[in-house]
Amino acid sequence: MSLDPTAGSPAQRLTELARSAAELLRVNGLAWGPAVATGTQLTFGGALARTAEVPGDAYIVEDVFSWCSGRGSVLPNAFAPGAEEAHVDYLARLEITDAHLLDQFGTGWEQVLDLNTEINSIPFETWFSRAAMLIPVDTEQRNHAWAAVRDHTQQQGRYRQWRDTIELATLYFQTCLSSPDQGRPADPHAFAAAQTIGRDAMAVIALGERAPDATLTAHLDRLIAPWHALAGSEDDRIAYAAAARQSGAIASDLPAPDSYDPELDDYDLSLEDAVIDD
Repeated sequence: MSLDPTAGSPAQRLTELARSAAELLRVNGLAWGPAVATGTQLTFGGALARTAEVPGDAYIVEDVFSWCSGRGSVLPNAFAPGAEEAHVDYLARLEITDAHLLDQFGTGWEQVLDLNTEINSIPFETWFSRAAMLIPVDTEQRNHAWAAVRDHTQQQGRYRQWRDTIELATLYFQTCLSSPDQGRPADPHAFAAAQTIGRDAMAVIALGERAPDATLTAHLDRLIAPWHALAGSEDDRIAYAAAARQSGAIASDLPAPDSYDPELDDYDLSLEDAVIDD
């Protein structure tokens, strides 16, 4: 069945993608990773990418699948007998709804899906060449803005949705980087800048609402500015780079705050059940 990407709701489109990928996996077989695939076998991500008609939809479906199946531990682990069939059957039955997308990506989920499509529609090489014009991206001001937005989402109880949304951008770049069809980036700084620009754009869109004050608005504007320049015209990128040079923007020599995860790094180990040795 050929799906018209312009027809129906996003949830319907994603549900149809899940079913199409499941059908392909039943024919070709499921492999748990590219390294162990034999013959015509495909991974989950591979089957979704092959059947997706809208760029980036594969990552959305895979994310929702993992979230839904993991919440109730409804699927056997990969080493259990019949695990492949159980996972494919679950994918075929997956009904993605607006409620799923709201739960996964927050109130701005429609904008998240739109931006995800935009990010995935830009060829990898184009990302590199454009991002190279905007270096440095990881400035001290950017890192400060990122940390402020992260802390805001944690205070609002929406950190998990915010983090999951940002990871959609990471998935695109990591998939491209590991694809045998893609060459290794000639400039690792351009790759790092491209990934940061994509993640920062998602970080802003993920909020799905107006900032509560001028300070946070300024942080959001700083994070989204490189994306507007990259997605715009060459004149936009030249103007952005010139403004950055005039302001004296330089790469931060401090660790970026991106790797700090409050849910993990601030976890209280005393909450764990005591281990009793026999």
